[in-house]
Amino acid sequence: VVLLSSNSVTVQPGWPAALARTFLKGDEFVAREEAAKTPVVMVYPASKAALAWWARKNAPRLARRGIRVNAIAPGLIDTPMSDGVKKDPVFGRFASTYPTILDRSGRPEEVAALIAFLLSEESSLIVGTTILVDGGTDALTNKYRPAGRATGRVASTVAGGALNLAAKAMSSRPVRKVLRTARR
Repeated sequence: VVLLSSNSVTVQPGWPAALARTFLKGDEFVAREEAAKTPVVMVYPASKAALAWWARKNAPRLARRGIRVNAIAPGLIDTPMSDGVKKDPVFGRFASTYPTILDRSGRPEEVAALIAFLLSEESSLIVGTTILVDGGTDALTNKYRPAGRATGRVASTVAGGALNLAAKAMSSRPVRKVLRTARR
């Protein structure tokens, strides 16, 4: 099984990780209600993160039943959807300047080839992962590490600052204990 995530998970800052977690709870009514309170441009990466997280979370259970689950995270691909974005008066300027190492959008057949590979026996060792297929956009925007499971650099910076403040406030506690407490 191959789920379609998006590189917006790692390259678009500020999307609500809590919304992605809500999507994973399996209550469609609550998920729709929460999504309706969120700008659409932020719902998209949250929903795509939920797909990638679902693949990772459920891969061990499903693999024991002979079902391999992975996700792919395309960037800007030449499709009717991206054509619509390019024509949008607000978001079109972002699509036309979308950075890739290759200086071009991806082609649907490039994504299809990756999906075909992941569904083949040649990829039998690949389980529970998300593969970026974005022409290097993630590499350009996150040079030293992926942005993580949350919301990119903005949240990483805020979270890092909050952890530093928490560590200072609890300076008598070992740093590892502070980090463990912050993760809960």
